Amino acid sequence: MTITRTQLISKSKIALELGKHRDSDVLSDMAENLKKWGNLTPRQEDYARSLMERYSDDDLKELRGKREKIKRDWDNKDEDFVKWLDFVTFFFASANCKRYEYHIERLRRQARIVRTCLETHEVGCVPCPVEDIGALLDSKLIDTLRDTYTAPPKYTVGDLMCLRGRTGQYFSAWTAQHGSREGRFIRESFQICIITEVVNGTFRCKNVHKTKGSSRLYRLKAFSGGQTAEVLIEEDLIKPMK
Repeated sequence: MTITRTQLISKSKIALELGKHRDSDVLSDMAENLKKWGNLTPRQEDYARSLMERYSDDDLKELRGKREKIKRDWDNKDEDFVKWLDFVTFFFASANCKRYEYHIERLRRQARIVRTCLETHEVGCVPCPVEDIGALLDSKLIDTLRDTYTAPPKYTVGDLMCLRGRTGQYFSAWTAQHGSREGRFIRESFQICIITEVVNGTFRCKNVHKTKGSSRLYRLKAFSGGQTAEVLIEEDLIKPMK
């Protein structure tokens, strides 16, 4: 079946709304070539068909449905939705997960935009940044992050904790100040710790462990030699004191 200019333009618009700007531009250029020259080469037609097959009205309908739900939950300040967005933006804005650093860096700007909007939206009313939210929720990491978010915290504020493992003079954790940098801390100084906060966030995207728990962050305060120190550390790296 012959490809028409109308079909190319229609698919180009669908691709654009789906955020596939490159494919949209290619289909648009082919539509202009068809208008100018009256036909496409066999190779161009094959490529055009392969692109057009990727985009359908059903895809567009699904996208619009997702965006409508995002806007509705945002406008209603749905408690779970807002808390979930806070968790997601915390992860991407921090950009501390080195395993997926390039993927995270591409979404860091959107996370910062949404996080700023969230802070203002809590006390006022801010238009929904639906495209930025959509980009974050379409991330390839979102299912694993959701598992971490929905996993019930194993511990609570006030619990006395210690570090898992006994080897090595140092352990890795995150500074509680100065932008939450990862660093090394003296293990002996954290023999006795207390949880002061269960953080709604994580710095790593990894599967929840059946017994040790998730990568959800906790704020730990340690007491040693009359001094105190605080770190942020993942749930699966700590355990209750016996």
